[in-house]
Amino acid sequence: HVGFVVNFLFSYEDLRPANVLSFIDIIRLATSTRLKPVHFVSSFSVLLTKEYAGKRVGEDEKLFPAEGGYREGKRACERLAGQARRRGLSVNIYRPPFIGWHRSTGYYNERDFLIKLIHGCLQLGWAPDLDVLFYITPVDYISSSIVRLSCDPGAANSNFNVLSSPVGIPWTVLVGMINEAGGTLKVEPFAGWRARLRKAGPQNPLHIFFPAMRDDMEERGSAVMDLFHRDSAPSEIGLGSLTGRLGQPPEDTAVNAAQMRAFIKRLI
Repeated sequence: HVGFVVNFLFSYEDLRPANVLSFIDIIRLATSTRLKPVHFVSSFSVLLTKEYAGKRVGEDEKLFPAEGGYREGKRACERLAGQARRRGLSVNIYRPPFIGWHRSTGYYNERDFLIKLIHGCLQLGWAPDLDVLFYITPVDYISSSIVRLSCDPGAANSNFNVLSSPVGIPWTVLVGMINEAGGTLKVEPFAGWRARLRKAGPQNPLHIFFPAMRDDMEERGSAVMDLFHRDSAPSEIGLGSLTGRLGQPPEDTAVNAAQMRAFIKRLI
């Protein structure tokens, strides 16, 4: 079960019918006639709560209430999955981070927030100076990992943090990689960058998120990026279940300038 309405601005009540009630229907389907295993794609953002700030967080940690309807919906579905497991249903949970571009072709999801952020900054020629961490894993590695784990009987009833690295990438480091991969970005304080984005208008792909970038959020940037501020990030994301079944992620799954060249070429 992959489908989920992704919106970082809507409340839990707004998203519950599409995201949570539909998962209940999935469980009903899986328990009708005969038991059928469920594979649920959640999000590692359920672990980005203040309780784990600065700490290592593994695959089987307690989930705490999270801000935002999208994350709280993922948490609600994971709790339902836990109840279903206790009643005898096999449920696997996969938690990918930001799903990045394809390693070789550079293809990407143009509706993804991080993609819009990079694309919008490239159009402006400027990036905001923000102290945030982004957790990014190539789409082809995530998809192949989920397929392999879903076909592995030994992986049943497990939680997997499907990341290629246990630590996030600082935004300023990512900007440097973008420039090395063929982009041209300068960095400026958030307030000036926000004014530049306002002036660019609706033709900039990032403009749709402008309402979330309030004047009083200069340090962190926006209600979306606030989630990934360094102060609220875990020190490390545990990947033990993933690497125990698949081995260490290949070296080329780690985000670097060489891996980004095909992606950046498509954006510019």
